[in-house]
Amino acid sequence: MTQKNNHIRVFFVLILSLGVYGFMGIKTEITGDWLERFNDVEQFNTYASNNKVKLNDAIIKDKSTIGVILSGATFSDTEWEKVDFSNSHITNSVFEDSEFTEVSFKNSTMTDVVFKNCKFIGSSFSQSKLVNVKFINCDFLSTGFFKLSQSKVEFQDVDFERVDFDKSQANLSFSGSKFINTDFTSLNVPSSLTFTKSELDVDFSRSTIDKLEITDSISHRAGGGSIKMKEVILKDNKGDRINFGDSMIDRITIENADMTDQIIGIVRSSVKDLLIINSKGEVAAIKATIGKIKILNSPKVLIDVDEATAESFYISGSTIQTGLFENLKAKKLEFENVTLDGKMNFKNAQVEQFINKNTTQTPKAVIDITGSNIKF
Repeated sequence: MTQKNNHIRVFFVLILSLGVYGFMGIKTEITGDWLERFNDVEQFNTYASNNKVKLNDAIIKDKSTIGVILSGATFSDTEWEKVDFSNSHITNSVFEDSEFTEVSFKNSTMTDVVFKNCKFIGSSFSQSKLVNVKFINCDFLSTGFFKLSQSKVEFQDVDFERVDFDKSQANLSFSGSKFINTDFTSLNVPSSLTFTKSELDVDFSRSTIDKLEITDSISHRAGGGSIKMKEVILKDNKGDRINFGDSMIDRITIENADMTDQIIGIVRSSVKDLLIINSKGEVAAIKATIGKIKILNSPKVLIDVDEATAESFYISGSTIQTGLFENLKAKKLEFENVTLDGKMNFKNAQVEQFINKNTTQTPKAVIDITGSNIKF
């Protein structure tokens, strides 16, 4: 009886232990059929073509599943390390609560795929086509989206550090996200970028972008040089500066910006239409070529348009703390209900038509019109 009781006791301990491990969600390395599938992609694809793939609480290491085809698959609580998913085709699938370390999705096609609560370290989606792919509450470290093609991707509540989207052609949407040293350089058309409620340390240099929209976000010297853009919309943004030097931009609209340094930097750039409304900070357009520029209802603005040229320059309902207009060439410059509240340098500025309506000069206003045809 004693030996039988011992066996029963051991049995119950084993059952309790399994229950505890199950409750804790202990992950184990794949074995048996799953090991065979990950060792033979043809076997994996045969299984996936007849079954809905579902795998959880698993560890997959040092496996090659090049060319895997998945539809309707679900992976949860999985750890992937040095797994090669290159040239894969994945549709209508979900990866959640998982970690990917040195995992390659290069040259893959994904459609209607969701990654939720995932972490990516040293991984790659480069040269892939991602259509209606979502990343929700994910972290990326040293991960590449290099040369995406014909892609449409949405990122929600995502953190990026040392991530690159270089040379991609994609429509990318980001909300509630944070970027540290992230590159969007050399993007190709048709590409568009949308940032909402995000924190930006990003570089757009040498990119060609149809539309860039940044809303309710914080900028940490975001921007870049040699950019071509059709439309830029900046609304309700804070931070230090946004800069697009040596660039060509059709239309820029800025509203409710409160920047400690620059509302916009377009030094040596060509801009057809620039509109700034209710904003604080500096407009730096040195040696820029501008079609129409309007600054409206901006309570605290610094303007530096030294050696710039403009077709039409209109400022209304605004306070200029510093105005650097030296060597400006403009066909039309108009001040309406403007307050001058600091140094105003119009040296050698040449304006074909200067219209001055209801301009107020505070005691701090110092105006220099040496060599200019402007008269106050």
